[in-house]
Amino acid sequence: MSFSRRPPPRVHQSNEWWCWAACLEILNRAHPEKFTPIRYSQSQWVDWLRNQQAGAQLLNQHGGINTSMLPQVLRALRMGGQMYEGPPGDRPDIAFIEDKLHTSYLMGVRVVRGGSHFVIIYGVDERNVLYFDPYGHRGNRTMTHEVIQSDRLIVAWKN
Repeated sequence: MSFSRRPPPRVHQSNEWWCWAACLEILNRAHPEKFTPIRYSQSQWVDWLRNQQAGAQLLNQHGGINTSMLPQVLRALRMGGQMYEGPPGDRPDIAFIEDKLHTSYLMGVRVVRGGSHFVIIYGVDERNVLYFDPYGHRGNRTMTHEVIQSDRLIVAWKN
């Protein structure tokens, strides 16, 4: 088990609430042919989502996304997605993640107690998941399969 794309375009989130918008900007830059119309900036993604039906329920006042509404957002973006509830019975499937990386970079959302954080997954090896964290200047990072499988996880991709 091992597949990796090149590290994605380096985009850092504009504020602490916009990790999701930074990830969409990264996906859009990495796969411009898959997004129509092309939107590059995080503020444009925030405006776009606010203008969707139920936009007020999709975002909080700071522009942070409500992850419970993520299926509606993915439908609006024509993105595929898979949600794992986590242990004990629904651990994230590393082989599935690797398979979807052949389609596009993945937007990964770890849902943990107290919140969630969006990152871009770009690779899987025998022990780790490789990802880009847009927060601050964290950049390219790794997380072991065991840690990934210890919490809820949502992965999304652009067909």
